[in-house]
Amino acid sequence: MGYMETEMELDDLIEVGVVFGRGTVWPQWLVWGRRRIKVIRVVLTYEGRAGDAPLLFFNLQGETASYQVVWNRKTNIWRLKGVAS
Repeated sequence: MGYMETEMELDDLIEVGVVFGRGTVWPQWLVWGRRRIKVIRVVLTYEGRAGDAPLLFFNLQGETASYQVVWNRKTNIWRLKGVAS
């Protein structure tokens, strides 16, 4: 039996613990519902916009799944946009 990847598209509010330094933002963990998820590594970051709001997207690797999160730098709100396991 082969490995099967499951993907979920979301738009959930989350809390994120980050380290700021030298013009970068490095998520360390996120809280989704009642679960605290440790970030193993930041796979990819890229910028975007929603109207006049600058957005920063992160593709993150956790211990058991990958997560796409977005930080709205105008409102300082984090959202979980997708999970793949």
